[in-house]
Amino acid sequence: MKPFNQEYILSVRNKNRQIIRYSNRVSSHDGCTRTSSNETPRHRLAKFLLMEALKKEGKEIYSEAIFEDSGIIIGRGDIVVVDDRMIFEVLETESKEECSKKTNKYPEGWKVYIKTAKEIIDKYLPNYVNDHDGK
Repeated sequence: MKPFNQEYILSVRNKNRQIIRYSNRVSSHDGCTRTSSNETPRHRLAKFLLMEALKKEGKEIYSEAIFEDSGIIIGRGDIVVVDDRMIFEVLETESKEECSKKTNKYPEGWKVYIKTAKEIIDKYLPNYVNDHDGK
């Protein structure tokens, strides 16, 4: 992406977010960490920490974004970065094989990153704590 060109960034974001279900990309859903009671606490923490790091970079992100093609659901990504066409899947209870089956249906041209909750927590928790120490 071209640095410091706000008009370009906004056009890329607008184009890339079109694959996301409309109700997932309007109102307060941009940047919101959405969770489910089916997720483990560690899975929720990992999503939160990764989203906070991406927000700090100024990325437009969505969690639990539903992808649609002509109104047909083709998948749901844990964390979606529309700026860079990236989808992050956080593994806690499902295997990489199970996740790969799911991600094979994701939109073409989007890069999928599969990370364990532990990997994300180990990488981002110390920085988050240091950034918010005493605040």
